[in-house]
Amino acid sequence: MADDRIYDPNHRVHLSLGAVQTRLNNLPSRITSFAPPASIMEVLTRLSNKEVTGHDAKDLVIRFLAGHGILDQESYELKEGKEAELELFGRLLDRNLIAGFGARTLSMVEWKSDTTKAGEPATIDTKPTSTPENHSTPTFTQGQTLSPSSRNLKSFPVALGKSIEPPFTEIAESSCKWYASRKLDGVRVIAFLDILISDDGFPPTVCDVNFFSRTGKPFTSLGKVHDQFIHLVNHCAVMWGMLERHDGNIIGQHGEGLIKRLVFDGEVCVMREKTVLGSSEKKPDEGTGAGAIWSDDNLEEDFTSTVSEIRRMPPYQISHPVYYIFDILPYDLFAAGKGPSKFSERVQDIRDLGDWLAAQENEQEILRPLAQWEIRDPSEIDGMVARAADEGWEGLVLRADKPYKGSRS
Repeated sequence: MADDRIYDPNHRVHLSLGAVQTRLNNLPSRITSFAPPASIMEVLTRLSNKEVTGHDAKDLVIRFLAGHGILDQESYELKEGKEAELELFGRLLDRNLIAGFGARTLSMVEWKSDTTKAGEPATIDTKPTSTPENHSTPTFTQGQTLSPSSRNLKSFPVALGKSIEPPFTEIAESSCKWYASRKLDGVRVIAFLDILISDDGFPPTVCDVNFFSRTGKPFTSLGKVHDQFIHLVNHCAVMWGMLERHDGNIIGQHGEGLIKRLVFDGEVCVMREKTVLGSSEKKPDEGTGAGAIWSDDNLEEDFTSTVSEIRRMPPYQISHPVYYIFDILPYDLFAAGKGPSKFSERVQDIRDLGDWLAAQENEQEILRPLAQWEIRDPSEIDGMVARAADEGWEGLVLRADKPYKGSRS
């Protein structure tokens, strides 16, 4: 029964590791006196039953960590070499129970030949981090849709990654292109843009913008992303070109115009300043894959805040979201879940959109196409893995230039 409670993601403890870390950073001279709980289950049970709340709940956790040798019993500072134990405890507290292995661990293992199927993104996991943030609430409310309903979807097929392991023999032996990008520690979001193309042509008019999880659950807290998409449709000729090229985007008619749908696939993150800087003093050359797949902006993902904020209901809106775009799909391709379109045919749209956004005077940078690096030699991956491990990234995504398939393979 104890194991069931630990691994049940719906078991709530009403406290996050980020809140405990905030308490540690602003610790008073004296904290609430508790005998250290004997086990993790005792901590989780007392928190779940709300036997202690507020600062008392945080102090209970601090006493537990100190009593079990993770924090110093006098200064309450993290003991050297106890980072992994604190991270594991934080995952239990935050209900983030996905297992993973660091890139340094992967590099020490003698791997068998890789068996990942080409055609879908493959992932190399490294290390996630998380800490909460507070944000104000804007006033955006989604309006009525003019297009066929996108809401109340049960699920739809999306491309999913599968772990790929060194020595990356499939890439070395493959005749197709491969692309690499940073794996982000955020929330996967599918955006439907329904756009009216009148008989008069361009510019088009936005009918509706809707956001969904990969299982079809709607998100209503992304008002700022919504507004940026409207700006994009109203002003970006790159978007107009996408709409003009794909007749498969047509989903209906309104008045004397056609309604087309574009599908954006990406990750929403709430970003924060890095809490741990990379150990390497030398930054990778921007002309290499390791340097090109991510600009060093001194920011990292705040997974706990992202999950907490994106799930909130109206009128709440995330104040500082970033939507990283890693694919743009014609609706017919997305709805079918497969098709002849290769990633290389779509990646140019992503790059053109990135160039257009970079030229705009928009300090918010809410929409950010994710850099995709074409791998010229499998040896380049070593540098990317090293940077991912050094800077504490979630991992890497390696994508074969194969016909689109919206599933895990």
